[in-house]
Amino acid sequence: MKRKKNKREKLKNLRKKHNLTQQQMAQRLGRSRSSYIAIENGIRDAHPCFWEKLQSEFNIPDSEMYSLQKGGKLNEK
Repeated sequence: MKRKKNKREKLKNLRKKHNLTQQQMAQRLGRSRSSYIAIENGIRDAHPCFWEKLQSEFNIPDSEMYSLQKGGKLNEK
């Protein structure tokens, strides 16, 4: 059975909001580009330290972290 990818649209939108390439985002988070892309595309899950670094680097409130980790479409206000 083929596993469905859960693209993390909010993670991608966060990266674009800060005008960062995937390479730049990976560097800021201490990851390789290929590792970051796999996380952003939902191919692999990220270790909790990835999310902690992301939250710290971009000052993301706790209340927003769960939806950012789970992906889905961004609900723009």
